[in-house]
Amino acid sequence: MVRKTAYNFRQVVGCLMGATLMMNAAMSSAVAPPDPATLLAGVRSVRLQVPPSRLLIRYSAKDPMSTNVAIAVVDFDGSLRAFNCATNVSPRGTNLPWCTLFDGKDAIVYGYSPGFAEYCNLNHADVGLMLFDPRLLGLTYAYAAAQTLESVLPDRSSPGRLELVGAEELDGRPTWHVRYHYPPPYQHTLPEEYWVDEAFRVYRQECNGATTLSSYANERYPWLPSRVVSYYRVAPDAPKDEVDVEILSAEANVKFPKARWGPAGMMLKPGTTVLDREASRILGTWNGKRLVATGPQKAPGWSYILVLLMLSLPAIFAWRAKKTPDLKH
Repeated sequence: MVRKTAYNFRQVVGCLMGATLMMNAAMSSAVAPPDPATLLAGVRSVRLQVPPSRLLIRYSAKDPMSTNVAIAVVDFDGSLRAFNCATNVSPRGTNLPWCTLFDGKDAIVYGYSPGFAEYCNLNHADVGLMLFDPRLLGLTYAYAAAQTLESVLPDRSSPGRLELVGAEELDGRPTWHVRYHYPPPYQHTLPEEYWVDEAFRVYRQECNGATTLSSYANERYPWLPSRVVSYYRVAPDAPKDEVDVEILSAEANVKFPKARWGPAGMMLKPGTTVLDREASRILGTWNGKRLVATGPQKAPGWSYILVLLMLSLPAIFAWRAKKTPDLKH
């Protein structure tokens, strides 16, 4: 009788364990792991849906030798954007206002060289100033003006390989860990890593040895992180550098006039000379309302050389972008 009871008990336990395993397997199969490309496509989709906005940001770049801080008002509508600096520790060591703008084709920079504003391409707009796309916050640590959502986020068409590492918790928050492996000849480069939640918010990103952490504290402005802190080293044994970008306030659905995305939307003083850097010529003079053309004359050699020298002084913010290797997805 005892043997029969023990045998029945083992049968019951075995049945219960089998049922539990079957239930767990059914639950696991009911929630299939997401496709990593779909997760990053969701991130891109959310960022593309950011409405026309005005942000007040604090940008701090810190290294073992110094800390440089800028407070700027940022207007943007899609890829159109403008930065008006309220307070800046400039490359020349004085507090000077400056303004940058991207009109969808060219960049305009003003305030770095007294009396001059300059049209240039985005690759030349990073000299000591900011003009990055705000929709990239938390997706990169470089914040170069020429970066786009397409260039920083890999997708199905990328030549490398996307991998879903698995589900992971970050500070008690469930996320999916996505890894992007570079194609040859960069296959030995550290992969890019993303930690994405079900709302397609990126909480952590790693690239080229840099770690970027994002937090979302503004429920009224859910599209972008309210604060992003990046840590990185130029070399493994080098001191750690830090970039801290905080959105102090955010206003969505701002109706910008068309003139906002041109010289009239900047802080140009009357009498400012406007240059075309790529063509090395003077476009005209700003009279307070419009650009008064002076003809297709070449910029005087000595003055243009002086402007270029001033524009080539050590950068504060974009110097970080130059440390990033040119790795194409």
